[in-house]
Amino acid sequence: MRVRLQQNLWNGDSPVDISLPEDWNVQIVRMPCDDQPVLSYDQVRERIENPLGTEPLSRQAAGRKRVCIVFDDISRATPSDVISQVVLDILLEAGVSKENIFFLCSPGSHGPHNRRQFAHKLGEKIVSSYPVYNHNCYENCTYLGKSREGFDIRVNSQYLSSDLRIGIGGLLPHAMSGFSGGGRLLIPGLCHLDTMEQIHCMVNDYIARIGDMKVLSGAASNMMMQECIAEIVEMTGPFFKIDCIYNSTRGIVDIFAGDVLEEYVKGAARAEKMYGVPRPVNPSVVIANANSKPGYATMALSLGLSALAEEGGDVVLVNFAVEGQSVHFLRGDFGDAAPSRIPVVAPPDKRPYGKTIYFSPYGDYNSISNLHIQPDRYVWARTWEEVMNHLRSHGPGTRAAVLTDACMMFFRS
Repeated sequence: MRVRLQQNLWNGDSPVDISLPEDWNVQIVRMPCDDQPVLSYDQVRERIENPLGTEPLSRQAAGRKRVCIVFDDISRATPSDVISQVVLDILLEAGVSKENIFFLCSPGSHGPHNRRQFAHKLGEKIVSSYPVYNHNCYENCTYLGKSREGFDIRVNSQYLSSDLRIGIGGLLPHAMSGFSGGGRLLIPGLCHLDTMEQIHCMVNDYIARIGDMKVLSGAASNMMMQECIAEIVEMTGPFFKIDCIYNSTRGIVDIFAGDVLEEYVKGAARAEKMYGVPRPVNPSVVIANANSKPGYATMALSLGLSALAEEGGDVVLVNFAVEGQSVHFLRGDFGDAAPSRIPVVAPPDKRPYGKTIYFSPYGDYNSISNLHIQPDRYVWARTWEEVMNHLRSHGPGTRAAVLTDACMMFFRS
């Protein structure tokens, strides 16, 4: 059986074909979003101009002197280029001067971007015509006061200097907040590292009380972090947020815009239906494709491991990201003598047996620690033939599951 997987997100979008034995029992797990029609320019614009809980963007843009357009970073596949062009058209038609518009990347504690990465996210036309800035999580953040929970709020000063703020993001399953989107683009995306640390510690305490992080991802009812974020967003002033739901080829299938909390609640309910998939039935081999978040492939690996049968098995992580994993100043691995602020203690690999096979032409030894793989379970395979050599112990009748984009989907309970 041949299966085509979307890959090389920021490197040509060339798909990868894999072949599995014909005598295996293979489940192909696809997301409902891939069966939805892609919105046209006019449909995207119509949704932005009919927002939830606030005035249309064109009306808000009238008379503005300094406009900031915030977008998520390269670790997300959000089609920011498509939405940004619609937003620019609305702003310019409303009378905003081109010279008064700038873009600001919201990476949280991820590393800064270069021009090539900005062009991936926004397109050559925008990068060539408008200022595009990185957020610095160590400097140039303005103190706004304390949150209700008692921690200091420091937010990007460039963002605060504008009199109209627009955010462009996506609604993907997120382990800490049900779904990304809403105010996360601002909090923690444009905060000082100290503020990010306090927010993450608060959420970690919440997860510890629940006892299982997996129950949070893909749960629209998980509002604890979003409600906290919405409170902090109020401290910064109005924020017109645009969140999209997109498919595995970055085609936009839905848009939610307007008030940060209102659009998130509506959008997350829709995202549950678009990204939720049935759990595979007892596979002993799971192929987890990591395309939409190639620099955050731990999400795909975690889902792949959770899909295995109780008796264990092998997980193949498909990730052709030439850049490797994203830098993470808050939780990343900087060496055994340079611990991160919030060290990530990966749960033990409790499989009775099985390997984690990293299928990629690009060798990345750091992926062992960055993806929290138990070293004695890790295998790097350059080609699919090498992968199948590692899987040769699985004979006829093997139950296998292919998760077509394990960074976007979650298992419905």
